[in-house]
Amino acid sequence: MKKALFILFLIITAATSAFAISKDSANAVTMESYVQGWLDNKGTLALKNNTTEAIEDVSFQIVYLDMSGKPLDYEDFFKRVFIDPGMTKQINIPAYQHERNFSYYKSDADYVNPHKFKIKFNLKGYNQTVSRNQAVDNEETSGESKMEPINCGLSEPWTLLTLIAGFVIIPLVIIVVLFVIVAEMARKRNRDIVLWVALGFGFTPVLCIILLLILGKAKEDNKSLLR
Repeated sequence: MKKALFILFLIITAATSAFAISKDSANAVTMESYVQGWLDNKGTLALKNNTTEAIEDVSFQIVYLDMSGKPLDYEDFFKRVFIDPGMTKQINIPAYQHERNFSYYKSDADYVNPHKFKIKFNLKGYNQTVSRNQAVDNEETSGESKMEPINCGLSEPWTLLTLIAGFVIIPLVIIVVLFVIVAEMARKRNRDIVLWVALGFGFTPVLCIILLLILGKAKEDNKSLLR
């Protein structure tokens, strides 16, 4: 009998402790006040940190109610905010129904056609970013760190071919095409092809192309050096 009573006492104690922890967690951050006038485009909440640790972010739900307490709408929020233990901090959220001049029932209301509402603050969590960062740090520090090899891509055959084509083949093809143009222009203008190709090696084929354009077609009896 005594053993059964002792077990029952332990169960009641554990349940009471769990309820107290749950209740404390739900009240870790509470809303102290809310302000939204009918001309405001933002609502301002005052949040209090009821814990013994600093709070760096908080997620919560705002339920919008009419003056009789009937739910109108709700919205979830996540805010990065630093609140010292036991201190209160103000944060802003978008104003509810700003375009219709709604106002919180304790704030200034439209004189002609007031639309007042109440709100209910529901805490969903806090220090979630801190918890995620700690989990990542623990994962990185547990076990050996793995270094990924740096791959420059130079070992790939297609990359080597691309480099060769870009720095050797393409410039060579361009030069050959320019000399072909010089030779063809000299032929059509009755000028010495070998001479003009040789001049291209000495003065670049581009200059020869320009000179051939300027000089034009040579006469049959022209015995000049540039024939």
